[in-house]
Amino acid sequence: MINRINIINFLIILIVFTISSNIAWLNPRPDFHVYRTIEFIPFFWQYNVDSPMELLSAAFFPEYFIENPIRMSRPGYPIIVNLISKTLYYVISPFLSLNYLYYVGASYLIFKFILYFLSITLLTKLLLNFFNLKYVILINVLIFFHYHSIFYATTFHTSELSFITPLIFLTLFFIIKENYSIYKNICFSLIVGILILCKPNYACYLAILVYSFINKYYLQSILSFIIHLLPIFIYLLYLNYVGIEFYHYGIEGAGFLGWFVQAVKLGPLNLFNELILSILKYSINLFEYFHFFTIFFILGSFYIFPRNKKIIIFLAIFVFFTWLQIFSTNRWGGYMVADLTVPIISLSVLFLINKISILEKSKTLIIICILYVFINTISFINLPWISPYDQNFQKYDFNSINN
Repeated sequence: MINRINIINFLIILIVFTISSNIAWLNPRPDFHVYRTIEFIPFFWQYNVDSPMELLSAAFFPEYFIENPIRMSRPGYPIIVNLISKTLYYVISPFLSLNYLYYVGASYLIFKFILYFLSITLLTKLLLNFFNLKYVILINVLIFFHYHSIFYATTFHTSELSFITPLIFLTLFFIIKENYSIYKNICFSLIVGILILCKPNYACYLAILVYSFINKYYLQSILSFIIHLLPIFIYLLYLNYVGIEFYHYGIEGAGFLGWFVQAVKLGPLNLFNELILSILKYSINLFEYFHFFTIFFILGSFYIFPRNKKIIIFLAIFVFFTWLQIFSTNRWGGYMVADLTVPIISLSVLFLINKISILEKSKTLIIICILYVFINTISFINLPWISPYDQNFQKYDFNSINN
């Protein structure tokens, strides 16, 4: 449906992708050897080391996993992009002769634009239950113009799912909670399974299951957990059918969980120290990623607790599982707390609009949005500025396993 809010949301995502696709002009990573997606134009250039691997995983799914199995546990994007690529190739190639990988790159970007637009549409549907339209637009701007969102919008990667997956889970859970049916539960759970195959962000889903269990929705929670495994089992059966042995890079390559076993072997005191240190690192990550919004989120939690204890209970569970998700992988970095983007930004805005009267004026909100977009855009700039054409670059090494 074409209406005012959908047009605004479309423009938000369009601007995000415009900034992201031209990020080379901002000199975002001076020490990185950039991948020139389009050799002669600084457009959609890639500043992530995994980009070639992501591109090839999609282009030659599943055969590429035999050579490089790192993304075998995340087949969601490769499957979807592969299908779009083949469609584009068969429709356009008779009229335009290009290397097949250009079709794959274009398909990757088309898919991500659709994903971003779908996500902001779902988020709007969720937020309109709690906020006026002008504040919904503000929250959308704060979330989608975040540094992380801009950077990964046009990057061949799955990192944006750190905040998009929980966003989708929360919206669909709210829809089910308001009007439950087994059919909706099955659909929700299948979507969960598919998104887990794209990037295994379990924190929000586990929070939903535990919260539902606490509220005595036992059978519904168990059903959801079982159903969400179906896409995963189907994928494993497919790999077995095509003769590819499953490999989980996170567990077998990066040492997820293995480090915890070693910490336990060193004794309870060492494990206790690891736990305390993890809480400290978790707090640092929250401030690194959300900055002052972390403080407003805490204040907002105290503000809303007397009015709606259930939301705070759910958020407490969500915060815990986000910590546990990071702790179990032992990967600490600001982006690892992105799962909490929707609750932290939303609750911060809720607190601020109830405490600062000037935020009732639309002009004030427009100024805030403009400044926020400007600040996050220039935050990519590194001085001394280097022209894109003078930046260090590397060729896409499609014969290398470790790109």
